[in-house]
Amino acid sequence: MRKIDLRPYTIEIPSPNGEEKTKIPLNVSQWIQDVIFHPDLKLDGRETILRGKLADKIAEAKGEVLLEEADYHKIKTAFETIKGFGKMHIELLNRVFEAPTVEVEPKKK
Repeated sequence: MRKIDLRPYTIEIPSPNGEEKTKIPLNVSQWIQDVIFHPDLKLDGRETILRGKLADKIAEAKGEVLLEEADYHKIKTAFETIKGFGKMHIELLNRVFEAPTVEVEPKKK
């Protein structure tokens, strides 16, 4: 399984005059959900439904999410496909592309 850190991190947005910067939190969970549904991915109906379940799992997670390799692959592939990321997204991209592999033991009955 893969573990992605979903905690927000702070980004700086320059003012229109470029003299001041406003610090705001980047919502990692929401960004991942938005990217996996991006129109450039040209998802069919079935894949949209499957990604809806993945998005729900991400939205419900608190702080981090554990993903099966197949779900992690969907996220990673989406981030590799979508264009237009900037400097403020480097932390987000690192969290996705460098998501650690974790061993999980099945629950005992």
